[in-house]
Amino acid sequence: MKKEVFFLIMMLLSGLAIFAKTNPPEDTISVATQAKYLKPAKVGPLPYFIPPPVDSAQLKRQAVDDWFNKSLAEQSIKNYQDVQWLNNKYTQISLYTEPDDKNIAALSQLQESFRRAGNIRDRAMTLNSIALYYIRRADFEKAISPLQESYLVKEPFHDKTEQAALASALAYICKITGRYEQALAYNDEALQLNFTLKRAIPVGNLYLEIASVRTLQQNYPLAESYILKKALPLFRRMGDKNGKMKSFEYLARLYQQQNRYTEAKWYCIQAGMVADQIGDTQARINTLTSLAQIKSASGDRQLALQDFKTAESMARANQSLLNLVMIKNDVGKIYYQMGDYAAARTAITEYSKLNDTLLNASK
Repeated sequence: MKKEVFFLIMMLLSGLAIFAKTNPPEDTISVATQAKYLKPAKVGPLPYFIPPPVDSAQLKRQAVDDWFNKSLAEQSIKNYQDVQWLNNKYTQISLYTEPDDKNIAALSQLQESFRRAGNIRDRAMTLNSIALYYIRRADFEKAISPLQESYLVKEPFHDKTEQAALASALAYICKITGRYEQALAYNDEALQLNFTLKRAIPVGNLYLEIASVRTLQQNYPLAESYILKKALPLFRRMGDKNGKMKSFEYLARLYQQQNRYTEAKWYCIQAGMVADQIGDTQARINTLTSLAQIKSASGDRQLALQDFKTAESMARANQSLLNLVMIKNDVGKIYYQMGDYAAARTAITEYSKLNDTLLNASK
């Protein structure tokens, strides 16, 4: 009996010890435990910190910085010029129909049906239409494949003139998408076809296109050789002043790329003189704009602004919307480089309005 009482007392004492360890009195709870379980409650709304005032001038300056850093205008202008060049080339290329958003899906199905039926002629023309759809949307990457498939058709209906136009169009698209070796290969095929057709002026223009690709590859000596030793002599021999003027323009761009500004300006002036001789107002505006760009690149910004002002006046009189768009962007860039953000902002605002008008007119 005594043993049982003893064991009962021991069990009670053990239980009390365990309880004391797991349930300490409130004043003995550790700091860590209090931090974990006894967090203070937040009462009332969260504090609101008023942000510092926004500097509107700084915001406008940032917008101008972003505009020129992203080169948005240059890409838009370049796309427009590329589309126009290819549209002109397409006057020599057969279409199944004029492509648009409503029939592009049907054209894709049609070309597959023509392929299965062995209808090579209609398939080739359908492929040309599909390529033109993407060209007009400046989606040049998607235009390459259908145009290449069409070019591979060597049927009698694909006469050499059209084949040369297809090769030239492919060369141009490859150039603007960075496929320089393919561009040179297609230009060479176009050259051979035009040699066979005995078409001297297209041959001269292809020499200039090859020079353009070589310039992009930074192979400046070879580019210069194609212009001075091939294109320019051919145009002079044929008495083609327009080709001669274009050769001078290409030389001006070539030398500008190499920072050879004195030579670039000289050839630009020569191109302008030829434009005056043939009475080509549009070409005169182009050469004056190019001259202003060269002066700006060489650091003569005030002189460049004067030339841009003259070119703008001529472009307005001639209703040359593309030139006005280019001029406003270039003028804005000059003011930006000079640190005149207000004038730069005004110029790019005018550019945006003109560019919207240009794009809407081309639809």
